[in-house]
Amino acid sequence: GERHAVNLEALRWLDAIAKKISAGFLITIDYGSRYPAGACNPPRTFFKHYQGTDDLTQPGRDITSNVDFEALMGEGRKSSLDLESYSTLSRFLLDGGIEDWIRPEAEGLDSFKARSKIKTLLHPEGMGEIFKVLIQSKGLAS
Repeated sequence: GERHAVNLEALRWLDAIAKKISAGFLITIDYGSRYPAGACNPPRTFFKHYQGTDDLTQPGRDITSNVDFEALMGEGRKSSLDLESYSTLSRFLLDGGIEDWIRPEAEGLDSFKARSKIKTLLHPEGMGEIFKVLIQSKGLAS
């Protein structure tokens, strides 16, 4: 009796991409989680910046759901993609050296504005923990 949002097109898209590349990386960044089989991932609505889960038929509401990264990993395995990593956006950016990439003076920002930009990407209540980064590869095994 519960709703579980599934993006079937994402799985077909992943398979199509895997067939087109012979060697390289596929990087998927979005909000979501790894959902075990049978876990509930209900669709949500947004109306005037407020989130809800009811009344999906009301006009003017944006309907969305979290990405099921476990499904993308499974489809990737079926499509000959190797799992390279799965992490939060903040971990991905910190490991990638974001602090070296954002230079306040180069962007005409004072250091407070630069820190605010980074904080938006890294903060656990912002994009940093909500967004996930899935990196899959093909044809790179040594």
